[in-house]
Amino acid sequence: DHPRKSHRPFAAGKIPITHGILLAALLMSGAFLVSLLLPWRFVGILSIYVACTLGYSLLLKRKAPKGSG
Repeated sequence: DHPRKSHRPFAAGKIPITHGILLAALLMSGAFLVSLLLPWRFVGILSIYVACTLGYSLLLKRKAPKGSG
């Protein structure tokens, strides 16, 4: 266990992981809906950003070489 991270709500079990996943999906959906009020270029950039962030969080950071920093 990490001394500081283990006290965070998800790590400590105070908030179920499923609540975090549902909230993240709700917030991303809301952001996308609000972005539809903006120019289409913004929607495209937001989509690229979300794809890159999800790609990093779910896949790429596990494939990065260790000890390179």
